[in-house]
Amino acid sequence: MSAGCSAQLWTGQWKLDPQGSVADRSALGNHVLSLERQRFMSAAEVQCEPAWPFLLSPKATVRGRVTDASELHASQRLRGLRGKLWLMIGTSVDHIVIRDLCGYFNVEHHVADAAATSLHPSPGLHFDYCRLPSPIDLTIVYVGYKGLTALEVQANASLQHRRFGELQHLLTAALGANHTPDFLSLGGIEWDFKQWGSQHRQPSSDGDWGAIRQSLLAQLRAARRFWPRLTARVLRTQYRTSYRWYKGWVDVDGAEYAKYNELMRGLATEGCGGVQLLDIARTMNCSHVGVGQGGAFASAGGGDASYGACGKETGWTTDGLHPANWAIREYFGLALNVLADFGEACDGV
Repeated sequence: MSAGCSAQLWTGQWKLDPQGSVADRSALGNHVLSLERQRFMSAAEVQCEPAWPFLLSPKATVRGRVTDASELHASQRLRGLRGKLWLMIGTSVDHIVIRDLCGYFNVEHHVADAAATSLHPSPGLHFDYCRLPSPIDLTIVYVGYKGLTALEVQANASLQHRRFGELQHLLTAALGANHTPDFLSLGGIEWDFKQWGSQHRQPSSDGDWGAIRQSLLAQLRAARRFWPRLTARVLRTQYRTSYRWYKGWVDVDGAEYAKYNELMRGLATEGCGGVQLLDIARTMNCSHVGVGQGGAFASAGGGDASYGACGKETGWTTDGLHPANWAIREYFGLALNVLADFGEACDGV
């Protein structure tokens, strides 16, 4: 934490392979070669020594080549996750982590539902969750919202205590008493733009952006009050999408995504219980399409405003919104390193 790794890990370069077309890259499956070929090489590799969590998978086809030293490093580097709970409040971009990556550790994901309420109308709250096995030993719970700040349940500060109370009630019903989050992440910029687009009111003034900032702050502060043992509150940034939300949808300019991301970065704070970023926007360099002889290095972290939209044709997403398997896998690995730092340094603080 003192080295600033939670921010530095998100800049670096992609090593993309095999040589050939985007289709070759996006079609790679789960076998060991694809796991090893598509790698994000963090610029903070030396000072932060990030671990690749998949080395700890019980599945040999996922682990690939592993040595005693690399396995020990991963186990020790990620020990801050042990016995912890990550509550992921987000969208389908976050849902992929549960839906796809739990299987990399040979565990199934489970679901839990709550009856509809005035805050969470029909069909009510829905959880997906899984527990990664030892030595990671992390429970991940996903709950989906169709927005980050655009919904009344998010924008109204007076509703946050009741909202988190309903989330905790379902957590207790699904996992048992005394299960409260150690880590909380909030994501959904892409759905905010969708909601505002359908209402023909994309943010355009300082007042609009100020209201977004206040909504984020209200949610973050209310979460800390409701769950005082939170060691990390994190915001997921968002790359520029080209998803066709509805007929007549007009893509939001990349500068608007960058402005929202920078607003989030301006909320980051230091120390235990502070606000950090899961900065996927810095890693999704979707403007890099081709690969060269023997693989290619694509830079990341140079500023998400300059990156192109992440259309399916780039190979970085499957449909213009949801990251390709190899891209979300590397994001997940970086996220676990960030959370592990806080879990270890702030345990009991």
